[in-house]
Amino acid sequence: IDILPISTDFENKIHIEWTAYIDSESDFFQYTLYRSENEGVDDDSRIILAEIIDATQTVFEDRNNIGKGKTWYYRIEVHNKYGRTSESNIEAGKSKP
Repeated sequence: IDILPISTDFENKIHIEWTAYIDSESDFFQYTLYRSENEGVDDDSRIILAEIIDATQTVFEDRNNIGKGKTWYYRIEVHNKYGRTSESNIEAGKSKP
């Protein structure tokens, strides 16, 4: 899956959208959406924003203490029923200053 370009012009929220998991009908388990202040979205700096069990949900609005004009970095992991995961690209977003 890929994260599409993230919003930078909303007040008090960051709009995140991604492409759907291709095999969503057969083996999808969940999306895990991470946010970090670190551009690498590493294990030590990231927090889980959402765990989404609906394969068709490909949009999320981050309103969780995002601050004004602060840059955040996002990554999504997709988990299948067999315990395999794959990670998306990393995209940056911020709210209007």
